Amino acid sequence: MRFTSLTAAVCLSLASAASADEAAPGFLIEDLPGLGTSVTLSNGDYVTVGGYGIWRYAEDGTFLEVLHSYSNFLFGTAIAVDPTETFVVASRDDGIWSDIYRVDLAGGPGTFLAYPYLSDIVIEDQNTALIVTAASNWIYRLDLNTGNYDPKSDPLTGSVHAIALDAAGNLYVAHGAYFDAYIERFDAAQVAGPGLLSLGGGGTLLYHGLEFVSALQVTPSGSAIYVAENPSPDYRIAELRASSSRVLVTASDAVRKLQLMAPSQPAQYLAGQPAFGGYLVYQPSPGGGSLSRKALLPTRRAFPVR
Repeated sequence: MRFTSLTAAVCLSLASAASADEAAPGFLIEDLPGLGTSVTLSNGDYVTVGGYGIWRYAEDGTFLEVLHSYSNFLFGTAIAVDPTETFVVASRDDGIWSDIYRVDLAGGPGTFLAYPYLSDIVIEDQNTALIVTAASNWIYRLDLNTGNYDPKSDPLTGSVHAIALDAAGNLYVAHGAYFDAYIERFDAAQVAGPGLLSLGGGGTLLYHGLEFVSALQVTPSGSAIYVAENPSPDYRIAELRASSSRVLVTASDAVRKLQLMAPSQPAQYLAGQPAFGGYLVYQPSPGGGSLSRKALLPTRRAFPVR
């Protein structure tokens, strides 16, 4: 396996896929309760979409409430929470029918927005989200009030696999061939502006040589990128930095969702502890079935700086 930074070349070796997920030295993997397409909140609660509803659960898996009920059964495909944790945007699909709803965490019912089958969502603010449609693999900007959506990436410049935003509003896009994907960063002014994003040179090309990317996350500062790759059977989650890169998880199943839980305050790390400002929640798909939930944590937890 090769990750290539366009500022520094980095080669990583990967052992053959294991029968159980394996964490890099300095980290551990914890199984979390819950199944299905989910998003985790800062207090540990999680919200799941799929089937006939959107449900909220406590960190320990205790059912809390139904946030929204549907009249028809569809599979959950994507879900995201806004930066203030006021609402979620969720997508369902069964290969024929699909829908997107906005649902307040204070309680539903939800608001229907649009029909596209989504593979990824990032919420910009109370009014807009960037979405990737599975049918076209293009980026659109979705109006969270009207449900209107317009292209944001130039469809002639490539297919999009996953997207992520940093705290400054810069957009990170995984795109290109499944077996040789790029990660490209577009600055906040480009993202906010009216023009289309031109993939493959319109932004800053950061990495290439990625394989079958399914999920992307970035630290608030943009200093590290976390990517899920699924070239069977070498499923993995990697951390990419300008100077070095490493595999954090060697997974036994394809990883479909990835979420970086950043700490609410700075942390002081113990001597020898890997620099990792938070923890990852990831969702593999055992046997191609319902998504499970796992957490990647530092073996020795960081102390908050008061």
